[in-house]
Amino acid sequence: MPKAFMIKVESILKWTIEGSLLKKLKMIRAQILSKNSDAVAISSNDLHIALAVGPGWQKLRSRIKAKDIDVPKFSIDIDPNVKVIERGGSKSWYVELKNQQVWKEYVMDSLQGIYDSERVYHISLANLTGNKEDSVAMIEDRDYKDEYKKFQSSKKMKKYRAELNQYNRRKGTYGNHDRKDASHKNGRIVGFEDESVNRGRAEKSRLKEKKK
Repeated sequence: MPKAFMIKVESILKWTIEGSLLKKLKMIRAQILSKNSDAVAISSNDLHIALAVGPGWQKLRSRIKAKDIDVPKFSIDIDPNVKVIERGGSKSWYVELKNQQVWKEYVMDSLQGIYDSERVYHISLANLTGNKEDSVAMIEDRDYKDEYKKFQSSKKMKKYRAELNQYNRRKGTYGNHDRKDASHKNGRIVGFEDESVNRGRAEKSRLKEKKK
């Protein structure tokens, strides 16, 4: 699948729009402007999908690199029906992404946490000023770091860590700070390897399982 989006790690985590989807959005935006005299187009360069925002995101921002976020492997498309939202003197015209649940799981898998059931993934196409910052916010403020802690405290992860600790004790390596991890393969512990390599592989495996 062609890379239709490009990740940006800024004050928010976002995908900027490119390719065939951008062409479709331009057509929809033109229709919005023709039917609404108060609508001002948001620049094509500013069209994006906000993935993570707020104080919770800021805690993770320094540890997240654009290259670490995989391109979505699911079908990426929009609901062409334009929606309008008004709040606090602001007004936005937008379209929602299809497969909202898949997007929620994709984003929180990428950030190593759980998804927010209230999150609406969308693309704002116009507002009252044309400034992207003046669009009505539709993403809840969340603490991603706290969500990751909850994941690590799950029964599955506690059992996993207990097995690793038992193995280390049998081998006499428990607590020796050698920066080595007991490594799993096909559900069984098969030896030791550098902790950075093992933990990266373990996280990727978890994400694949969740996407099934």
